[in-house]
Amino acid sequence: MQILPGNKIADQILEGIKSHVSMLAQKPKLGIVLAGENPTSEVYVKLKQEKAKQCGIESLLIRTSTNIAEIIDSINRLNQDSSVHGIILQLPVVGVDASSALAAIDPRKDVDGLNPLNLGRIFNNINALASATPLAVLKALEYISIYYDSNLNDYLKGKNTVIINRSILFGKPLAALLLNLNATVTIAHSHTKAISNLTKNADIIISATGSDINLSDSDVKEGVIIIDAGYRIVNNKAKGDISHQNIQNKCSWITAVPGGIGPLGVAMLLENTLKASQSTL
Repeated sequence: MQILPGNKIADQILEGIKSHVSMLAQKPKLGIVLAGENPTSEVYVKLKQEKAKQCGIESLLIRTSTNIAEIIDSINRLNQDSSVHGIILQLPVVGVDASSALAAIDPRKDVDGLNPLNLGRIFNNINALASATPLAVLKALEYISIYYDSNLNDYLKGKNTVIINRSILFGKPLAALLLNLNATVTIAHSHTKAISNLTKNADIIISATGSDINLSDSDVKEGVIIIDAGYRIVNNKAKGDISHQNIQNKCSWITAVPGGIGPLGVAMLLENTLKASQSTL
């Protein structure tokens, strides 16, 4: 079993962004809307700003209440600011349905890929800004494909892939991206019965539930790849969805938590910001 070096891959992406940005006359700028008071969100926003600065990308933080009208007003101000190239609303916004706020983000500046227009373009296999965390999963799989002297398109073709998440933030856009690359995709969720019936035949299992997914050696096939995008704190320690110990004898690759998909997600967010600043879409 090999542990995918998420931090190392993310650092390489960030170095590439930094090199590109250093040649630009106008530096990309990321606008971040932070609604309400959420200590976890504060940590994530600080990390994104630090990594942006590391790459030479400017950031602008706007704090607002959780009132949806105020959130949308903040987003509209960033939409109209020509110096801002990328916009994100830090999620979750506790107690608020953020869908109308996400829809308010200018699709050209939607670097988290959650505006319905960008999501629709991805589902129709049309070039668009895609969700950062699903892109992080693709980047992890690309690393594995290169290890086997292949490329992402050829490597994923026909691969049985189970995604344990059906959210519009992760599972659905990831499914679309994988289908666009000719993977064979199945989505499991909280109402799926006997999930092991799906995982037993999976070449790739991707989970992002924030809760325990109990899989044993008998529930997975030999050589399975586990992409664990789940994250929570248990007894002051970061924990993913799937225990390595239970399936390590069958896995060929698995992502660590922390240090796996998380840092890659931040890197892909900043890569999207660079793309948006260059109008490459």
